[in-house]
Amino acid sequence: VASRNHGMEHATGTWLTFTDPDDTLEPGYLAHVLRFVADPPDTEMVATHRAFHDDATGTLSDTHMLRRMFEPGDRLVDLDQTPDHFHGSAPAAFVRRDRLQTSGVRFDHRVRPNFEDGHFCTKYLLACERPLVGFLRSAVYYYRKRSDGTSTLQNATLRPERYTHVPRYGYLDVLTAGAHRAARHGGTFAPAWVQSYVIYEISWYFSQE
Repeated sequence: VASRNHGMEHATGTWLTFTDPDDTLEPGYLAHVLRFVADPPDTEMVATHRAFHDDATGTLSDTHMLRRMFEPGDRLVDLDQTPDHFHGSAPAAFVRRDRLQTSGVRFDHRVRPNFEDGHFCTKYLLACERPLVGFLRSAVYYYRKRSDGTSTLQNATLRPERYTHVPRYGYLDVLTAGAHRAARHGGTFAPAWVQSYVIYEISWYFSQE
């Protein structure tokens, strides 16, 4: 979290991303993103297609739970009009540096051991006038699944903060921020896409149990 925030303070490009060092990118990944952002000028975020790379076998698999969002192909989606879509992976996202500067959105060190990415992406999109996200099927980001089970996400359920800090500083915070955004437009509740995302995240508590 600290290194990402530090990097944002010194970055000079138009678009920023946060690729994890143990993950891999499909050949042409950056070229696909560059071609997309050159066309729709209103794009606020780019979400790339997430798949898995098993480090024990080398197998690549397109089995991510949210792959359905990318099946129609590369397209720009208004989350306010498509509330069953959301994106919460900072490593598989590209965000505008100027939006980060004006909004002041940063990664929150309290949101641990998971959802720090989801919290960041949601707060970023809530700070935009419209949550316009490019979902790119053509740009594939491979999460590395560690065979020794040592990743932070794989061990998240063993950390007490998963049941205290994540709901308090993560889920509740984005719902509150969403409700404030809705109030500025005459609404009452957080946008439906934010609610869908939080429900998706909470569902993992039950499936893991």
